[in-house]
Amino acid sequence: MNRLWVRLVLAFALVVLVAVGVVALLAGQTASQEFNRYLTYGNAWPTQEVVDLLADYFSTHGGWQGVEAVLWREPTIPEPWIGTRRGRGPGGVGLILADASGQVVYERPVNRIGRPLSADERAAARAIEVDGETVGLLVVVVPPRADFLGPLEQWFVCLLYTSDA
Repeated sequence: MNRLWVRLVLAFALVVLVAVGVVALLAGQTASQEFNRYLTYGNAWPTQEVVDLLADYFSTHGGWQGVEAVLWREPTIPEPWIGTRRGRGPGGVGLILADASGQVVYERPVNRIGRPLSADERAAARAIEVDGETVGLLVVVVPPRADFLGPLEQWFVCLLYTSDA
């Protein structure tokens, strides 16, 4: 009887350890994915200047035609964009501009104009309003290894990428 009790306790302990290990692994993967999403679509990059610039552009021009020339040359776009050759380098920030319906009218560094915003992009979008009406959506896409992340974000990203390898 004593031997059966020991076997049952050991079997139960093994099941508990395996379950805890699986839960820890899944929780770590979920946290990693969510933190990557936060870094990609979070507020790590100042967007209010660009939102104001785009609202002024829309109110002046009555639409989004020609906005790419303004976004490409505008000096008020903060340093991470300019410092990485405007989104073409590995640490560059991407911009997605969509109209009020969510159709992309401008996107850099890739050019996928006309596609609808994804659910993640729509959730991260900042509304561009003119006279109280939403006329566009701005999504700033920050690569996880961007140079301007804070020390805690850089440390966490370093942990993410070394544990994925």
